[in-house]
Parts: sequence; C-alpha cells; structure tokens
Amino acid sequence: YSVEPLWELDDGTRGVSYYRARGARPDGRKIDLDQAVVYELDEGRWSAVRALPFDQRVFDAFWA
Repeated sequence: YSVEPLWELDDGTRGVSYYRARGARPDGRKIDLDQAVVYELDEGRWSAVRALPFDQRVFDAFWA
C-alpha cells in the first residue's frame, strides 16, 4: 500500500490532504483511487481524522 500526496491545505486547526492510494493484497485484490483525509490538529498533531474515498465500492472491496 502506498500513497502519492497530491496536495494539502490546513489553517493550523484543521485541514485536508488529497492523495492517490495504490496497493495490492496477497489474494489479488487491488486498490487505485483518489482519496481525501479531513483532519483536526491539536498542537500540530492529527487529533481527529475522516477518510473520504472517491469510490466507496472500490475502497470497501479492498479493505473488506
């Protein structure tokens, strides 16, 4: 599994990171999709995170 960061934006308290996720499992399942992560920052660390895949069906099939 790997990610290719495409862009990130934050204001010091919350932010969003947009990236391309790619990976493969031993059973042959693969993933290749864009995803965003929306997060809150607390003293420079991610304190709350929500992943937003752009194709939920592909995401679910890979992680099931």
